[in-house]
Amino acid sequence: MKKILKVLLEKIPLLLLVVAAGLILRGAGAVGELKTGRDYHFLQAPVYTVVLDGISEEMGVGNAGTAPDEEQAKVEEEEEPAVEEEAGYVSAEEEANRTDRPLEDVIEERKEASKGTYIYSGLFPEEATRPVLPAMDYGVADPYYMDPEDTVYEYPKKGVFQQNHDYYAFRSVKNRYFDDALFIGDSQTDGLYNYTDLRYHASFYALESVTIYNVFDVRIPFRTETENYETSLAKVLKKHDYRKIYICVGMNEMGVPKTTDFRNEYKKVIRRIRKAQPDAIIYIQGVVHVSGAMSWSDPAFNNKNLVQRNEAISKLANGHDIFYIEPSEALCDGNGDLRMDYTNDNVHLTAHYYPLWLDYLKQYAIVRNEDDK
Repeated sequence: MKKILKVLLEKIPLLLLVVAAGLILRGAGAVGELKTGRDYHFLQAPVYTVVLDGISEEMGVGNAGTAPDEEQAKVEEEEEPAVEEEAGYVSAEEEANRTDRPLEDVIEERKEASKGTYIYSGLFPEEATRPVLPAMDYGVADPYYMDPEDTVYEYPKKGVFQQNHDYYAFRSVKNRYFDDALFIGDSQTDGLYNYTDLRYHASFYALESVTIYNVFDVRIPFRTETENYETSLAKVLKKHDYRKIYICVGMNEMGVPKTTDFRNEYKKVIRRIRKAQPDAIIYIQGVVHVSGAMSWSDPAFNNKNLVQRNEAISKLANGHDIFYIEPSEALCDGNGDLRMDYTNDNVHLTAHYYPLWLDYLKQYAIVRNEDDK
């Protein structure tokens, strides 16, 4: 206690000074703030953050959402792949070549192992991905946050996103399917932990401040049924082996231009996850839509912007170990807006409706073989 008081007394004069400077800068327009909901606040260059972090470090207490230490940052930097490269999944052709077996035998074996959900096809089948849910355009979306409307997002032609002849169709599963799953995300994913049975099965790395831009740069709570401690995503992926990894981020990034930058950062994150977890099925979850009340009134946080971003990341699915799913299908009305009776802040589901999201995940799951069950 004495140490804490001493640190506070030493820092308070400086803290008051920089807070005052921040208020002056903000009043002058040098620091801007965008508020759109209970959890979503975007502050440009808060001048007092460094001081607060310094107090936390000297007191020796955790500061969820702060950057990892230098040693951790070095580990994460080393884990970033220098180039795109295939990892993990082995195609039917490659397995046939490795084992010197007829391709037809490998295909039949995979069909049997997956209980018929394996598809050998030259075209990406509809059964291997969910379509992006469209939404009403209320004419308020600011082009500043978006790519041009005629932008076409292509499937990558190489690396971990590359398609081949191997695809898998969705099937329904039970709760035990998530026993070896990791959920990565922001406050919406945090709600899955707090308000569904997933907390008794899956691991969670989620906090309201997480974005696709900082998910590898922050230390936040890692939670399972029996664990709860602060760590980095790099350490989580190094320490544990997962068969399924669900990613759902993007709401916090809606006020950050533009869609292409968001997609490119998403690609980087998936590459890092794939390198650390070569055998995992990666699920890209579309960002859940906002309500109509927000969508027709906010230039950044609206469903036109959101649908474009979902379209961009949906094309990162390859159909064999990376899949796109669209939870909004279970949560939106006929206009593609989050149902008003499902939310009390236009963004988050209320506790009662999170199980609908879980039911959706159980309906659209991938089982390639016995190890995925």
